[in-house]
Amino acid sequence: YTSLKAIKEQRYIHKEEYYQPFHIWLESHFYPSPDGLSIFFKDVTERKKAEKTIIESEEKYRNLFFKSPLPKWIYDYETLRFLDVNDAAILQYGYSREEFLHMTIKDIRPKEDIGPLLDDIKKIQAGPTDSQQGHWRHLKKDGQVITVETNSHTIAFNNRKARMVIANDVTERITAEQKTIQSETNLKTIFENTSEGFLLIDRDCVVMAFNSKVVNYALFSKKKEIKIGQSIYDFIEESRRSFFQGIVSKALKGESIRFDRSYDMGDGNTSWIDFSIKPVIEAGEVKGMCITGRDITEKKLIEQEREFDRSNLKALINNTNDLLWSVDRDFKL
Repeated sequence: YTSLKAIKEQRYIHKEEYYQPFHIWLESHFYPSPDGLSIFFKDVTERKKAEKTIIESEEKYRNLFFKSPLPKWIYDYETLRFLDVNDAAILQYGYSREEFLHMTIKDIRPKEDIGPLLDDIKKIQAGPTDSQQGHWRHLKKDGQVITVETNSHTIAFNNRKARMVIANDVTERITAEQKTIQSETNLKTIFENTSEGFLLIDRDCVVMAFNSKVVNYALFSKKKEIKIGQSIYDFIEESRRSFFQGIVSKALKGESIRFDRSYDMGDGNTSWIDFSIKPVIEAGEVKGMCITGRDITEKKLIEQEREFDRSNLKALINNTNDLLWSVDRDFKL
């Protein structure tokens, strides 16, 4: 049919057909002349396969781009105009595709961030690396500012140099991290400014954490700088290790222990510390111990003074020939 048409119309015809019997693609060229017809055939199977691969690759790319749950867009390398956006970007930022295509990437940035954006683009254009990651503030259509984690790289788009960007909204994650940091800062402030000393050790009695007050208490026992990763026994006098080992044994069984401890300060004075040891339990298993120490020297001195006064009064009562009696506020004996 093609041959007759070429002769009848006396014009060149080009045709590509797939020949099922041979599983090949043929490119046919029909050259009519007054004397007849010349036909040239060329096997273009490999070219057709390559074209099919390209088409499938482009289709796969389009699916990955448009159906991705993460916002993506392509912008012009020079003008910074949006060249294409996916549905996730439209949903996240609130602009229609048509609106996006009339905007530049500067339009989704707070005004104060445009300068750093342009500086960053200059670095990209001048730098040796193609891919880039970063955290940026983006501006949605409704004016809401979000924090996004971006990944971008250079591509060719419609014969133009462009960059494709993936923008993951991490606003909630960043906010949560900031709250955690603030909470940790607050706890650390409390931890360091409390009147009590705190010491956390693991099951092997290795120091895991402590505050500054513990350093003072440790010096009462042994003048050695306490450090994380050291054994608590490095700060316990040899004569008291057996006693402490007994306490640790009880704590590892889940018991809470409390006791007072006196320290000879070496200057004729004695300090008293009230210790509390509580097991740290996770998933029903003792993972370590939390030791708190509170200076009760003043309390002990008051108690000693009261005991001294009571002893003196008792001695006075027992050793006088005078008649003495004691009454309360209601004058009762």
